Amino acid sequence: MSGQSLLVPGTLSPQRAVPAAIPRPDYVGKEAPTPYTGPEVQDAETIEKM
Repeated sequence: MSGQSLLVPGTLSPQRAVPAAIPRPDYVGKEAPTPYTGPEVQDAETIEKM
């Protein structure tokens, strides 16, 4: 070993309340992410801007 300590699990702090005025991402409160539906194809103008 190189003298570094091993990685150990930490403790999870309690969930904190978030004011209702703060918008939530679409994945908040879901058990799983939205299924992948394929690539988002961009037109030439959008690609140029990117």
